[in-house]
Amino acid sequence: MAHRVTAVLVDDLDGYSTAVETVYFALDGVAYEIDLSAEHADELRECLRPWQERGRVVPRNRRQRRSRDIRAPSSPRSMTRVDRAHAQAIRTWAVANGLRISARGKIPDAVHRAFEEAHASA
Repeated sequence: MAHRVTAVLVDDLDGYSTAVETVYFALDGVAYEIDLSAEHADELRECLRPWQERGRVVPRNRRQRRSRDIRAPSSPRSMTRVDRAHAQAIRTWAVANGLRISARGKIPDAVHRAFEEAHASA
């Protein structure tokens, strides 16, 4: 029997609305991303508008350099063989179940959750 698992992106703010976009923002040198419904994305943008209008756009290369200067030096954690194998298993499962996922980069939390739920009873 074939199974089709559908991942639904849920609004991170209320936990039940369907999220339609991932919004990226940064504050105090820390970058964030949050999955939001159209309504909550509009609310966030409206709330930040007064500061956005008075702020300065920082060129991408300046942001990167500045964030390195501010943060304490740390060595990047490389993936272990087990991490890579697990990530590849999630990607293979996602593609087989009709989920859109890139071949590289961070695996979306919704895909992680769907994978874990599908394999919880196994």
